[in-house]
Parts: sequence; structure tokens; C-alpha cells
Amino acid sequence: MSTSSIPMYEQIQNELMEQIQSGVFQPGDRIPSEKELAERYHVSRITAVKALTELALNGYIYRVQGRGSFANPLDKHLKPSALKLGGVPKNDGEPCPVSVLIPEHADYHSGSIIQGITQTLQYPECFVHLVLTHSNQLEEYALEQALKSGCAGVILFPVDCEVYSDTILRMHLNKFPLVLIDRCFPGIQSSCVCCDNEKGGWLAVEHLLSLGHRNICFIADSSFREQVTSVRYGAYVAAMTAQQLPLHAVERFNPQTFSQEEMERLLNAIRAREITAALVSNSHAAEWLLELCQTGGIRIPEELSVVCFDQPRIFQGMEPLFTYVEQNSFEMGRRAAELLREAFETGQEHACQKLVLEPKLMIHHSTQTFVK
Repeated sequence: MSTSSIPMYEQIQNELMEQIQSGVFQPGDRIPSEKELAERYHVSRITAVKALTELALNGYIYRVQGRGSFANPLDKHLKPSALKLGGVPKNDGEPCPVSVLIPEHADYHSGSIIQGITQTLQYPECFVHLVLTHSNQLEEYALEQALKSGCAGVILFPVDCEVYSDTILRMHLNKFPLVLIDRCFPGIQSSCVCCDNEKGGWLAVEHLLSLGHRNICFIADSSFREQVTSVRYGAYVAAMTAQQLPLHAVERFNPQTFSQEEMERLLNAIRAREITAALVSNSHAAEWLLELCQTGGIRIPEELSVVCFDQPRIFQGMEPLFTYVEQNSFEMGRRAAELLREAFETGQEHACQKLVLEPKLMIHHSTQTFVK
């Protein structure tokens, strides 16, 4: 490969494009891996990743997790996007197109975030395109479509913050206006607005301790290793350990993965007063816990006090109204919108900012003083 002022990743990308177009690689043929490209061209792994990422985003290859990259048919190749990544939207009198991607949760947290965004980025200044996601694949597709359509900026509430897609990497490398909500990607510097989850966990545990509870269980619908859950669980462990109290924890608590045996074990622990209170990682898990307790004949708060993060949905006849940690969701959305507007105004020179909002404990009817 000849030396030139063209970046190495682009040289690798161009060479592979020529090989795909000329038929060296037929549709479905495996493309050399990142490691193989790095060794062949004597470049770093990240350079090889950038080359493959550009090929994928322009439709020359598709990637299969755990298997590698493969050549696409010629009719799948895309023309380079007219959108200049990281550029400032043109002030031509047209609304600035903004994409908002948020997980498909019918809850107050997501709804309030959306309200905060849409009330800040209003027409005719901006046109907000809202996409409800429920998987990494849909999120990746929506991001690709946003870029192809000429979107000027993205506000993203990630479905999964443990891994990031090729599109996220490309946006990061090209300094595309991107603001994350609620969580951050490891290794990706981007503006982000989130809640102080550690403080929220402490507020919840301290409230239960003040009511006389000593057998408090942490319940999560995900793994304790998940980014947000791990911080909340860490606060629970720290607060309980500071009082030299026993730890009780249940992870992956949801109707799809929790067995009948596990449900009975949890109910029996509550009945035996081995657990008298619960800190629940989010409102969805709190709703499932309420349903389980109702099925098992356990009264909230008389037999189990419950605090959760975010306000659960209120259905007709649904009691009690939960005590919950309020993340100030509307403000989260509003501040994210302001950060994106700031990125538009400053262009590629804008500095990434992380805003951490203060949580509040909203005390209602799902907690009461411990009675022996």
C-alpha cells in the first residue's frame, strides 16, 4: 500500500471497496477481521476498526456478531451521506432536524424526558423525530437512518450501554452532535445527562433505615453488572455495610426469567420476616413486585415496605402509590436538548459535558414504620 497523506484507515477502506466492486470478494464472502487487517497493513486495531466501520455504514459489508464481516451485494452499497458529520446545521429558514431515540417503556421517566426535549427544541427552530427502540438492532438501524436522512443531531437514551455500535463509533470519531441520556458508553467521550444514582440509592436506604427496617433487599430486573444498576446496587451495599446489616439481593427479577421456585422463595422470605423492605432498581420491577405480592397475599406496606427508582404507572385500582426516587426526568430531557443546541452553535469545537442531576425522594404510601 502506497504512502500518502490519506489516513491509513481510509486507504484500507478504499482498497477493500475496490476488491468488493471488482469481484475479488463475492457477496457473502468473509472480509478479513480487524486483527487480520491490523497485521496485514501494520496498523493499530482501532485503525482497522475504523476502516470496517466505514465500509459497513456505506453498505459494502455487513457484520455478524461472533462470526465476522461479509461482503454485501452491489445493490446494497450506499452513496456517501450528504450530511457532513459534526457540522453546524445550515440556517436556511428550515427547522433543524433532530432525532431522539429512547427505549420503548410506557413509564413516567421516559415520557417526562421526551416532554423536556420537545418543549425545549420546538418547531420551527427544530423538527424532532422520535423513535422508540426496544433492541440494539433497532437502535443501530434508527441511527443509520437518521444519518442518511440528513439529521443534524441525536439525543440517545441507549438500550444497552455495555457495548456500542459501529454507528456510535463513527459519530464519535467524526464529532457528530450527540447527547446521551441516563447512561454513558465506556470509552466514548460524549455529552451526557444523568441522575446521581449513587445518592439516590443512599436516600432510599436511609429512608427505610429511619423507619426501623434492618432486613432490606435490593431487587433488580437486570444483572447487577449493568451500568446503572451496578451504581444503585453499590450504594445499597455501602449503606447497609456502614450499619453492619445483612445483605439480601435478587437480580434478573422479571416474569420472563424468574422461575416459580424463585418467586416462592422470595415470598417465603417476606412471610418469615427475613425481608421487611425492598429497594427496587426501577419502576418496572416495582410493578412486577407489586403483582407478585398481590398474588402471594402479601400487603404493601404492612408486610413489605417498598422504595423504587422512578414513579411506576398508576392504573385504576392500583394501590399503593409508591415511595420512589425522582430523577427529575423532565429536567434531564431539557438539559440534554440544551446541550445539543450548544453543540449546534459551537460546531466541532464544542466540549463534551457530563451533567449529573440531584435526585429527590418522593415519600408516599408504600413505606411505613417497621412493626415486629
